[in-house]
Amino acid sequence: MALVIAISGFHNSGKTSLGEKVVRRLKELGLKVAVLKSTKHEDVFEEKEGKDTARYLNCGADIVGITNRKEVTLRLKVSELDKNWISYFFKDYDVVVCEGFKSEKDIPKFWVGKGGENFPGVLKRVSSEDADIVVEEIMKLLKEENPCVLFVNEREVKMKPF
Repeated sequence: MALVIAISGFHNSGKTSLGEKVVRRLKELGLKVAVLKSTKHEDVFEEKEGKDTARYLNCGADIVGITNRKEVTLRLKVSELDKNWISYFFKDYDVVVCEGFKSEKDIPKFWVGKGGENFPGVLKRVSSEDADIVVEEIMKLLKEENPCVLFVNEREVKMKPF
């Protein structure tokens, strides 16, 4: 379990400046570092460069979250965004619907509109009105998936069905 600590103080007291230095040093020691910032603002989910969460990402934090006590938004850097990583991060969910990811070869795709022939993993071409078709295909894929998944060092290890 992660050690949870806080850097606290009043507005403009230097909390983020200290936090950036602490994150850099912890990263230099080889630690995986997450940052969670709280805010009293309601609309915090449009991130702008130079804001605290961007500063923490730029100084090396692996993942940065911001919460207004009702919602949490997470931002993280990844070396490669692949199906293994997505499966690990969202392991408690039955389906992860990704938008985009045209070039990710390990992710099955439903191509909306024209084209798509040259991209890997395209299962079917659909229109924006074909939700029933997509759901039917998803249900087929769920039946084919192996329900037991093992992760070692955040990577999925393929297992034979049992």
